[in-house]
Amino acid sequence: MLRSLASHNPTSWSQQLTWAEYAHNTLPVVTTGMSPFQSSIGYQPPLFASQEPDAAVPSAQAFVQRCRRTWERARKALIQAGRRAKVAPDRRRTPAPKYICGQRVWLSSKDLPLKVPARKLAPRFLGPYRITKVLSPAAVRLRLPSVFARVHPVFQVSRVKPVISSPLNPGVSAPSPPSPPSYDGSPVFSVRRLLDARRRGRGYQYLVDWEGYGPKERCWVPSRDILDRSLIKDFHRRQASSVPRAPGVAPGGGGTVKAPV
Repeated sequence: MLRSLASHNPTSWSQQLTWAEYAHNTLPVVTTGMSPFQSSIGYQPPLFASQEPDAAVPSAQAFVQRCRRTWERARKALIQAGRRAKVAPDRRRTPAPKYICGQRVWLSSKDLPLKVPARKLAPRFLGPYRITKVLSPAAVRLRLPSVFARVHPVFQVSRVKPVISSPLNPGVSAPSPPSPPSYDGSPVFSVRRLLDARRRGRGYQYLVDWEGYGPKERCWVPSRDILDRSLIKDFHRRQASSVPRAPGVAPGGGGTVKAPV
């Protein structure tokens, strides 16, 4: 607005600022059909002082009544605009289930800080986790593992969904594995063995079979995240004919890996 008023003389922008403010406050908005000035004071001011009719100053009671009528009109317009804006989203919404304390639910991983190589291939839901408290019909508190110690345990019901037992998914009712210990701020998992290796950049990635987890949890882990280097030595000793020997490995048995969940 200032650009259009002061483009011919940019140094006069401060003189045009009053007119810009006046024009903004007297412009009717689509939601209420009234200007901000009229919604606040109760009447639309004239553009020039000469357009003001020569009339006596209205009484205080008439001023209050005029303001009340204007505010009621603005309030009705705002309520109607809110209803119109609510109709379209409500067509795609479904009522949320009624949750109770102790119920197990799946938690959406959309806003969780997961440390995974590919976010698109990460699981969409984690858990199941138990509800410790139902704060409202729209929010629940969950008992999260220590891995998510920095995540606030209260979630909107759109981020959770109930656990439904089914013969097609018998693993749902099984208890979740215990929370892993942490090392240097990252969770540490026990490894049953390394299954395969592949070249990635200047290093290797290994397909890890986790201790206490099923085959579906197997994933590729960079060699830098494998804390027990004897795992790599044992793997290359078994696969010496197919995979090149990794340099700098030390002998040993057993092992742990620092990896994301």
